[in-house]
Amino acid sequence: MKKLRAVLIAAAVLALLPLPVLQMALLFFPVDRAAVAASLEPSTRFYDRRGLLLREIVNARGERCNPVALADISPALIGALLAAEDGAFRFHGGVNPGAALRAGIDNLRGGRIVSGASTITMQLARLLWNHRRDFRGKLRQSIDALRLEQAFSKDEILELYLNHVPAAPGCQGIEAASLRVTGHSSSGLGAAEAALLAGMIQAPSLYDPVTDNAAALRRRNWVLYRMKKGRFLSNKVYQAALAAPLPAQRPEAPVKAGHFTDYAAALGLRGDVRTSLDWELQEAAQNLAAAHAERFRENGLTNSAIVVIDNRSAEVLAMVGSKNWSADEQGYVNGALALRQPGSTLKPFAYALAFDSGLNAASLLADIETEYISSDRTLYIPRNYSRSFRGPVIAKEALAASLNIPAIRLVRDIGLDNFLAVLKNTGFNSLNQKADYYGLGLVLGNGEVSLMELAAAYSALARGGVYVPPKIFPDAVSAEGKRIFSEAAAWQITAILSDESLRVQSFGAHTPLIFDFPAAVKTGTSGNWRDSWTAGYTAEYTVAVWSGDFESVSMNQVSGSSGAGILFAGMFRFLTGFAPGPLSLPEEPADMRSLVVCAESGGFPRDFCPRKLTVALPAPVDAGLCAVHSLDGDPPGLAYQLPAEYDRWLQEKGKRVSGRSRRENPVDRDIRIFRPREGDIYIIEPGYNPARQRVEFAAVSDTRAAELIWYLDGKPLGKAAWPYGLSWQLAKGRHRLVARAGPHESEPVYFEVR
Repeated sequence: MKKLRAVLIAAAVLALLPLPVLQMALLFFPVDRAAVAASLEPSTRFYDRRGLLLREIVNARGERCNPVALADISPALIGALLAAEDGAFRFHGGVNPGAALRAGIDNLRGGRIVSGASTITMQLARLLWNHRRDFRGKLRQSIDALRLEQAFSKDEILELYLNHVPAAPGCQGIEAASLRVTGHSSSGLGAAEAALLAGMIQAPSLYDPVTDNAAALRRRNWVLYRMKKGRFLSNKVYQAALAAPLPAQRPEAPVKAGHFTDYAAALGLRGDVRTSLDWELQEAAQNLAAAHAERFRENGLTNSAIVVIDNRSAEVLAMVGSKNWSADEQGYVNGALALRQPGSTLKPFAYALAFDSGLNAASLLADIETEYISSDRTLYIPRNYSRSFRGPVIAKEALAASLNIPAIRLVRDIGLDNFLAVLKNTGFNSLNQKADYYGLGLVLGNGEVSLMELAAAYSALARGGVYVPPKIFPDAVSAEGKRIFSEAAAWQITAILSDESLRVQSFGAHTPLIFDFPAAVKTGTSGNWRDSWTAGYTAEYTVAVWSGDFESVSMNQVSGSSGAGILFAGMFRFLTGFAPGPLSLPEEPADMRSLVVCAESGGFPRDFCPRKLTVALPAPVDAGLCAVHSLDGDPPGLAYQLPAEYDRWLQEKGKRVSGRSRRENPVDRDIRIFRPREGDIYIIEPGYNPARQRVEFAAVSDTRAAELIWYLDGKPLGKAAWPYGLSWQLAKGRHRLVARAGPHESEPVYFEVR
């Protein structure tokens, strides 16, 4: 009875209070139009580049909210609203005194609240300021309604109301309700659907056709009757609308491109957002990733991720984070953003830096046993994937074959700090430790990066060395490109990675990475077969692929080419039909020259050089004749002229050494012991045959003396001819080791055996 009494008193006050007096008073308390306009909190709807809805993400209140202009709302819905809620809306000033008195009389007769006499403007006031439902609240609601009428036109009030009113469960505004209930926009509502939504405004859950079809039908038909009575409908349309069925279930709204829209949503945008994603390409990539994971499941490959970038615009066209955006097998994890070890896929950036530092694709590199101290201060002797060494090799072949030792030596020479700085400039922001933390193993992929970072970096190579941060909103202003490598350096990388003859040599004739269009491709495999990577590009697109298991379970020897490479090939083959024209390589700079060089020296080949390669080099080119090979001996045969660091490789491979490179009576003192190293500690393992616990002493002499004499603790231990190795059985104690050749002696090395 208290609530009924409050409504009766408020109705009487509003009926008797002179309206001009109220309007005059309201001039001193105007409505803040900007605050009202900002009161809506739109949900976020992401669209692909062609306007297809990918996903809607509710606002902070957990509601769908899609504000629209009044002109974009169906006239049938506006008519249904006026008929059901406020037939005199166009004629009152925000409060309808006559309706208030009638409501009071009806409520008094009924002994309960039959009608509150709230106009649309009063309802909007309550939605904006959440008035209490007592006398004071009703009075304030009415006054605020008058204030709204002073601040806004009738059409503006109607638009505000239709965008604020909860018209369906979990929805704010008529547009969100229309999409939720009917499956289409409020602009296309017919009479039956308009009446249904207008009827639901009074009690969205009570008149929801999915939960109570009968109540929704009665309410809809009542609104249709009011529309006919108010001349918003003809009798013919009215009869047809009465016969229309109600929706029995919610229209499906599946999430498309879940990982991509998660990524976009994290940026905090609201409202309707057009993205760079192409759903046709995204769907194809998603299907390929799912099929790939199923195919290799028995090999431990349970998931894959794909990123596709348009190189010209830097827009992300596809982002697949897992085989399926779901809870199964950690499918919600976004593998495109997860940090993993990239294997050999970082090597091209080391070579590009080296090319800008004075080397080129024909520069001679050493693929020989090399020792260095790793980031944890332990001795590390890297091996190639093939477990063998090639000796002298030019940069083109070293990169194409993904040889580890030349890459490590390259980074050592150009500077680890410089290499890390270049990687960061190329977008690898995940590499946030100091250079010493990674050590030279950084070039082999011992740091962790994301697939998105890798794709963006390879896209910079496709752009001739210019890095542009990847875009996911095509309407956003593009970031200014930053030149990382010269065009000449970037093109040399492209020429190397697109050489299919070298790709066949590395992966075999049946590799999936052979295409009927030119493409630059690089693979990578992390330690213990945990991650399989392939990245590559044409002038038009960059594609980067990761395959593996999110829990870092080792795969059954699935490499970059046999794992991610197969998925990469499938993705690029789809792009051939997707692209508007044929795929091609980036344009070659005008100053590049293609030359044939000796594959083991980089110089112009002699007739007897065993292998030759065609390389792309920037002009001017002054390679000189091959300085590695010569004809020597009696009878003459192929001989090698190489620095002393190649000695062990030459001996193991049985290569003839040119007499012109040896000097029996050296004049330079240049003997260095490289095994053991200063401070090394060896352990004699108990229970094992002591005679088999040995260490091989190793040294180099730049003058290639005929033999070295090894001295241990001041006593001669033995003589060793080139390449000077000597095996010694471990004996406990601290030892001093020296190597001598004639009058010349190495620096002593101190080590310990325990």
